Amino acid sequence: MKKLWIIILLTLSLFMTAEEKIAKTENDLENSEEVQADSLGKTNLELQRDVEKYLQEKKQTPFFPFLLKKENFHLKSLSLLSAHFVKNGFSIFPFQIETTHFLQNFFPFYDIRNRGNLIFFRKDHYRLPVSVTQANLGLGDVNMNHAFVEFEKGNVLGLEGLHLEFGYLGQQGNWLGVNEKSANSDHHIFYDWKEFCFHYFGAQIDQKTAINNLMNTNHFPDEEIPEKFFDHNLLLENPYLDLGFRYEETEIDTIKQITRSFLMKKEFIWNNLDLQLGFEHFHYPKQKNDFQIYRINQTFKRSIFGIESDVLYKDNSYNNYYFRSDIEIGKDFTFFSKYQKFKNEWSDQNFLGYGISFQDSLRNIELQLGNCIDEFQKYFGKITNNSFFLFDHFYLRLQNILIYDDDEITYTARENVTSSPSWQLQNKFEIIFPLNYDNQIILGFDQFYISVFDYRLDKQLFRSSSSYLDGYLAIQITKRFRIQLDAQNLTAEEYLFNYPVSYQFPETHFNFFIEWQFVN
Repeated sequence: MKKLWIIILLTLSLFMTAEEKIAKTENDLENSEEVQADSLGKTNLELQRDVEKYLQEKKQTPFFPFLLKKENFHLKSLSLLSAHFVKNGFSIFPFQIETTHFLQNFFPFYDIRNRGNLIFFRKDHYRLPVSVTQANLGLGDVNMNHAFVEFEKGNVLGLEGLHLEFGYLGQQGNWLGVNEKSANSDHHIFYDWKEFCFHYFGAQIDQKTAINNLMNTNHFPDEEIPEKFFDHNLLLENPYLDLGFRYEETEIDTIKQITRSFLMKKEFIWNNLDLQLGFEHFHYPKQKNDFQIYRINQTFKRSIFGIESDVLYKDNSYNNYYFRSDIEIGKDFTFFSKYQKFKNEWSDQNFLGYGISFQDSLRNIELQLGNCIDEFQKYFGKITNNSFFLFDHFYLRLQNILIYDDDEITYTARENVTSSPSWQLQNKFEIIFPLNYDNQIILGFDQFYISVFDYRLDKQLFRSSSSYLDGYLAIQITKRFRIQLDAQNLTAEEYLFNYPVSYQFPETHFNFFIEWQFVN
């Protein structure tokens, strides 16, 4: 704890000095003549605007309906996600661990997007010759301390075309009732040469995590397991055919797995159509197992009509496959239809949906209805809202999602078990008070509600609804420096995700962190 406070104090002193230098540099840039800054042909002022635009985009956090709990750099969902992951263009599969925890491992390092059941981890491919460093240091009253640093630089060492992205996350403390310790890193080095781009992606996860992050476990989270993951990717992008090779070595507790995969992909662009074809061959030397994956992703947009579709087929004994197609008609006010079929070792989903949405520069509202068209009819409804309101002295941001899903009843010998809730509600409410010199005061609340469902644990049946409320107060001291205090479980609820909070979190607890961006 003392060491972390010393690091924070030193960082703050360095940051204040850096802020004075940045402010002076920005004033000089605004008052200077437009001199060529680099071989990109950009002036200093143009380069500054590009960096500012990039930093603003990085601040935008995606809103995922399936993630109910986010604390520091931890994620929690209600149930196991049925998803196919694509990282840096390569398909990647969780080994022994559940999908939400797998998503958590890469969440800080990547721009993450989902198209139906496909989740993409994408790097920024930062090429500007200005170094950008972002950091987040935090302390928690349950000893959940963390340090996150991300560094990006184009034209490294003055070499035109050589670019670097690097991230590191260290954590230590209590999460899900277990003392956790992790040291995870992710890096990307790439080089542009004429029409070719050579990429190296590397990732390392070294942590101890709660045993309930394992797949198909029903233990209380009162013990920890070691998790080690090494990932090396080589990718050659060119106008003809992209080629890639990936090597992964994973060890969960004492179970090891080695994965080798080879990737070929090609993108075709014709006017309004973007078509991507992909082929991957996987080899597991320990299991002596091989299989192939075929992918087709296409996007077509013309005037007010658009269609997206994804096709994925995994050639193995399980015959895994995924098909999704979305059709949209309209611009600001849109009618849409969605269909998807997803089958893997754990689930078989068949969904047809339709709805309307409205979007402009300040809001995005969507109503979706649908039903599963399998053996049993099952109805589904969702309303999402992401809106920003402007007032004279403050701004208001609202994010809401309401989900209705038919009760799924599992009949046992003695009792009926409701295995999923019928209703889920998430609300995010944020008030922003703007001050002079890019300062802000931000007050926000996160709330969710889950209707009654049953959860069996150690031969006991828990049955209850769950409600949870978090709050936070942030002070934006400059546009690149922010401090924040988070209050977790303000209402001191006894149950979360339908089993006792005491097995996961303390009741009400607090986290404090600082975050900043440094540009040089």
